[in-house]
Amino acid sequence: MKTICSYLVGTLVMTAAFATPARAETLFVPWLGVNTGGTASTSVNFGATIGGTLHGVLGADLDAGYSPGFFGNGLNSRVVTVMGNATVGIPFDGAQRAGLRPYVTAGLGVVHASVEAPLLDTTISHTNLGVNAGGGVMAFWGRHLGVRADLRYIRSLDDANSIDSVRFWRTSFGVTLR
Repeated sequence: MKTICSYLVGTLVMTAAFATPARAETLFVPWLGVNTGGTASTSVNFGATIGGTLHGVLGADLDAGYSPGFFGNGLNSRVVTVMGNATVGIPFDGAQRAGLRPYVTAGLGVVHASVEAPLLDTTISHTNLGVNAGGGVMAFWGRHLGVRADLRYIRSLDDANSIDSVRFWRTSFGVTLR
């Protein structure tokens, strides 16, 4: 028993002595994009993503987007998305230097759609659970500044034939601060 305890204590001491600290980074990405396909008319979208990664490989983020004029046809409409995502990247940049970082991401959140009907003097709106999945690439010029190109499919989790259904592709480009 004494030998096992000595071995465990020795292993813990050696692990603590040679362990490298976790290299976490925080990312902030204000972005501008375009919605296409599904229930979207081609419309502009803007928002921001904030999150973090561990060694540039595994990460989590919160992505929020706003799309005015989402349904087109001169309607006063909008869609707001807020998604929590998990991200997996390949840090060719060593997680803290200049370079490229392709990634994939997927998450769950809410999709809120609203359309004003002036003839009826009312607003029709609904909020549903939603999902998103996609990927992209980040390119960094140094420790703190880069750009991001991102493509995501976003949809509400309801009957695809329902009037409440929202689904679209979002292509966005942003400045990445870390």
